[in-house]
Amino acid sequence: RSRSRRSAAAIAGGLFPPRRLELSMPVEVDLSPKAAEKVAREAAVQSFDNAARSIGIEWCMDRLDGKQVQRWSEKLGERVVKDRERAVEAYQRGERQVCKQNDPQLLVVEMDGGRVQNRLKNEDGSRWREDKLVTVSTAMKGDPKARKKQQREPVMLVTTHVATMGDAAEIGKLARVEAEQRMLCRAQEVVVLGDGAAWIDGVCEDHFAHHARIVDYYHAAEHVHDCAKAIWSEDEAKQKALAEKWKTLLWKGKIRELIEPL
Repeated sequence: RSRSRRSAAAIAGGLFPPRRLELSMPVEVDLSPKAAEKVAREAAVQSFDNAARSIGIEWCMDRLDGKQVQRWSEKLGERVVKDRERAVEAYQRGERQVCKQNDPQLLVVEMDGGRVQNRLKNEDGSRWREDKLVTVSTAMKGDPKARKKQQREPVMLVTTHVATMGDAAEIGKLARVEAEQRMLCRAQEVVVLGDGAAWIDGVCEDHFAHHARIVDYYHAAEHVHDCAKAIWSEDEAKQKALAEKWKTLLWKGKIRELIEPL
């Protein structure tokens, strides 16, 4: 009986690792894909100990340890990073995504930088570092002539994200590959949205040079206020009135009417 159990274990040992590889699961993480997804989601939004308690309740496990959840999470994270790096390397070798029969009406690529506090101090003694983030969204275009507001505005469909603590060159490659995977080649219209930061300009020039670039409304409005302040520096009422007039032109897309007085 013990011999047959060993044989069964050997057969199982031979079957399961390839299956996990096929599902892009790290061999070290002995979880089903659904269970791994649960671990990844819980550990991403709370501490490992709290994630362990939450998962343990659902799985009826009294002694699931936060350290175990941390080990699982780190292995899953390493796999995601490796897959991402392979996709970038393939793109740099000239390998392109096979475009599916899916034509997004509108593909929106958004970029921004954030501030993250790190455990380790930087050279200047600060723990704050900048992370760089990109979202890629598909959308149904709105009709500017429609009477109802809901019909004038685009309808967002699916959004995916990439992020890195690396530099502009790294996020640029990730942004391009993610956009390729989201059917950049078949999108009827592509818009790249950002706040006008120098690094975003560089990413656009390197990876999205042929697509429309838009500075987001709120940052553009800040510059409009600065212009009005420069003209009416001593009169706050006139300054505010002029800024509101120009912001309205900006919101309505009447760019020539805005640029001429500027």
